[in-house]
Amino acid sequence: MTSIFNSIKKQLINNEIYGNERKLQFTNFYPENAIVWLTTKQKAFKVTKLNRYIQNGERIYEIEYKDVYTGCDFLDTAYEIAKNKSERADRKGYKSNEPVSVKFLNINDRFRAELDCPNWSNNPDETGYKSCPNNNREFEYISREDSQSFEHFCQWLGYDNYEDFQQYHEFDNEENKQTIDCLYQQFLEGYNIPTWIDETENFCFN
Repeated sequence: MTSIFNSIKKQLINNEIYGNERKLQFTNFYPENAIVWLTTKQKAFKVTKLNRYIQNGERIYEIEYKDVYTGCDFLDTAYEIAKNKSERADRKGYKSNEPVSVKFLNINDRFRAELDCPNWSNNPDETGYKSCPNNNREFEYISREDSQSFEHFCQWLGYDNYEDFQQYHEFDNEENKQTIDCLYQQFLEGYNIPTWIDETENFCFN
């Protein structure tokens, strides 16, 4: 049942983020109980039509829907994560169709504007407000997707890269997130040691 909910969540969010048709598809199985719960208890969306057809020898159930409520408990956190990730990719130019020579000049300009912006300073403004009071180095902390050490950590866990890792863990519960954080801290303890590969052999990941 968890995989059904994850499948529905992923389809809903991708359709919202990328402007796809408002349709959900299921193969050889129609998750009626899940759909009823999402539409009545969560008010996540409204079903407008149910289509059934055979494709490549498999029975396809296709739901057309409308009025998605991304603020419901089922979608809220995952939608915000996906939205921020998409906006970040757009800001970095990953989704741009501009010629490479032009695209990266534009990206550099945008980053330069960010570096000149004092939004991540711990110095108080004229009102006394500190936008990042815990940042004593006066610049933005590196996010995990931009961190070389976290990229190495992902590869140490067996993933190809951060994006591969994120696909498997994007909707982790709090307990799994804490486990990842703990493993990462252990990894960092030996990260600068020349023999860090040997040092991490005793780590375990359930």
